[in-house]
Amino acid sequence: MYPILNVAIHSTKIAGKIIIKYYNNYCYKKRTKQENKIFVNKIENEVKKTITHTIHKFYPQHIVIDSKKIINVKNKIYWYINPINGKNNFIKNFPYFTISISVHINNKTEIAVIYEPICNELFTCMRGKGAQLNGYRIRTNITRNLHESSLSINLFLQKKKCFLNYINIITKLFLIKNITEFRCIGSPILELAYVAAGRIDGFIQINHNPRNCSGAILLIQESGGLVTDFDGKKNYLFSGNIIAGNPHIVQSILSIINKKYTNI
Repeated sequence: MYPILNVAIHSTKIAGKIIIKYYNNYCYKKRTKQENKIFVNKIENEVKKTITHTIHKFYPQHIVIDSKKIINVKNKIYWYINPINGKNNFIKNFPYFTISISVHINNKTEIAVIYEPICNELFTCMRGKGAQLNGYRIRTNITRNLHESSLSINLFLQKKKCFLNYINIITKLFLIKNITEFRCIGSPILELAYVAAGRIDGFIQINHNPRNCSGAILLIQESGGLVTDFDGKKNYLFSGNIIAGNPHIVQSILSIINKKYTNI
């Protein structure tokens, strides 16, 4: 497993150099929304090709796919790539976005590498081996009380129903537990990595593509954290609804968002 992890790290570092080059050249240049889309797609394609080429130099038999696709491959090793998670941050020159690679064996995530190139922060983990940040072991925060915690809620509001669900959850957390520290970084993978490193106490996501976060979910689990859906089960890969944090925080969030509160 360690050679595969080393290749994943090597691939993300090479991809990081590409992204930093474009990021530095992109700063302060005004473009239309369509021009931004074309530009970011160009970078994503170059990153995907570079990572795929690097992986296949060492493991030509492995399958490399975009994280937006879902496949069901048994008895095969395949790699999910997310070239830029946090595209709008990149476009706005807000330096919080990631490159992520997760390696799956028999449809089970075994290795994850998440790289934030601007701050040069590399999150890595292997199933059963713990999680690390730049080579140092990381653990989720030990905060037990929800009212003392800071939560990240990633707001993707394309649908009215999602907006209303977010408002309902935030209102419950504010009124019942008086939580006032909410964050929205704009990169769910990075936010999950920050939960694993103890920088954020909990994370909530509604109706998101969970395949994008499969590596970050393993990172949290290997750092002692817990990931569930809104029913406290493991169906987040199908529902796209995620709650993550240390076990105390996750259980507290579950008890609040599933509680009927007549004043809301």
